[in-house]
Amino acid sequence: LTEAVNRVLSMSVIHEFLSQDEHRPINVKDVCQRIASQVTQVSANPEQEISIQVQGSSIRLPASQATPL
Repeated sequence: LTEAVNRVLSMSVIHEFLSQDEHRPINVKDVCQRIASQVTQVSANPEQEISIQVQGSSIRLPASQATPL
């Protein structure tokens, strides 16, 4: 169930970025950071601290290429 929730959250993040301006390139690093933040919140167990770090260069892709990711 958690995996399904995480997939839906990931799709919602992509949709949010696309709805801002579908013709503007998407920063993949920003999308990954947002997904990591949401996964951490959904998976959070009060007894266990979860930390996800996204490292690397910012990569901008056209929306048509970023959506399948």
